[in-house]
Amino acid sequence: MVPGEHRGYGIEFTINTSPDKINFLDTLVIKNTDGLLSTDLYFKSTDRNSLLHFDSLHPPSTKRSIPRAQYQRVQRIVSNTETREPHIEGMTRKFQARGYPLALLENSQTTSNTPRRDNTRRIPFVHGFHPSVYVLHRAIRKHWPLLSTAYPNIPEFKQPFLPCFKRAPNLRDTLVKADIGPSTVTRQLFLNAPRRGTFPFLHCAQCNNVLKGDTITHPRSGAIFSFIWFSLILLASLAFIGTSELSEL
Repeated sequence: MVPGEHRGYGIEFTINTSPDKINFLDTLVIKNTDGLLSTDLYFKSTDRNSLLHFDSLHPPSTKRSIPRAQYQRVQRIVSNTETREPHIEGMTRKFQARGYPLALLENSQTTSNTPRRDNTRRIPFVHGFHPSVYVLHRAIRKHWPLLSTAYPNIPEFKQPFLPCFKRAPNLRDTLVKADIGPSTVTRQLFLNAPRRGTFPFLHCAQCNNVLKGDTITHPRSGAIFSFIWFSLILLASLAFIGTSELSEL
C-alpha cells in the first residue's frame, strides 16, 4: 500500500512499540529489570464482557465448564503470583455480570487448581449424542467394577471409561467441501486385470445365485454366452443378464 493512500477511505492504522513488552493474542510478554521474562493477560482497549450468558440455552455442562476453563487460563498465563489474584477476582466479576451464581464460580476456582486427570490410559467410549445416552453412562459406571475385578492385570480397567461425543453431520458438511472431486466417480473393482467370464460381484447379496464360469448357457434357448459380468436366476427359471459385451457361441 502506498503511504497516505488509505486516508481517503477512512482507514487508520496504528502501531504500538515498546522496548520491554510485546503482546500476542491474549498474552503479554514482559521483560523485567532483571532480564527475565514474565507473562500476563492482555486485553485490547475495545475489550467487552462477551462471556456466554448463564441464561443461554447451551447445555448445562458447557456453562459449568466455561468458568473453570477461564480460571485455568488465568493461572496458565499469569506468571506473577501477586497479579494473578486480582485477575481471578476480575474474572469473577465478569461472570457475575453475566448471571453466573457465586457458588458455581467458587467451585470452578477450586477445581481449576486440581491437576487434570491423565486420560491416556482410559478407554474411550465414542458415540453420537442423544438425551438418553446418560442413562447408558450410568449403567456402564455401575457395572464397570466388574471388569477391574475380573481382569486386575489390565490397568485400563482400573480407571473409569472416557465418554466421548461424536459430532453429528450438519448442513455445513453437506454443502461445504474442500475438494469437489471429479465430475464422474470411477471405482476400481479389480486388483489385477479382470478376467473374462462370470464371477461373484464382490459384496453382491445374490452371489449364491450367480452362475460362475467362462460361459453361460441360457436356461430356455440353450444359447451359450461368454464375457458375462453377472447372471441372476429368477423364480421363473429365467436369467437376468447384466449390461456387458455378449457374444453367442
